Amino acid sequence: MKRLMLFLILAIPLSANADGWPDLKGRNRDGAEVMISPTNLTDDDYVWKDGVGTPRPGMLSKYDIYVIVGETHQVFSRQQCDFVERKGARGFFSCARNAKSPIAGATYKIVPNPRDNCDYQAKFVCVKGCGSSSTPRVLTQSWWECGDL
Repeated sequence: MKRLMLFLILAIPLSANADGWPDLKGRNRDGAEVMISPTNLTDDDYVWKDGVGTPRPGMLSKYDIYVIVGETHQVFSRQQCDFVERKGARGFFSCARNAKSPIAGATYKIVPNPRDNCDYQAKFVCVKGCGSSSTPRVLTQSWWECGDL
């Protein structure tokens, strides 16, 4: 039973991102690299019942935003961002205005790579809330897996 519990504790947080979320990366006009990655969930982020954990509402919409300038790293943890679907597909990525990160209040249109290559999966182009020099105008989503494995 203890092994089963350990497996569930380790497997469930990994399964929240098991569909392969590659990070988003871009550079802002101040020259800093900005990277966005889903927040790694902890046991406290789950509602537990009979040994099975379910993510608390809204937890899968939390992202960590990293701003990197040279050797300096600034982290904005657990920022609220959401995908907005259009015609059954993810069309936009938007982050809450009340956050403190460089992408707070920004909305990005998702433009998939039109070519069948491994250059990138999609470009996220800022369409709203792009006025600050700390907000990247374009974020690139790399492929989770691409090419020969």
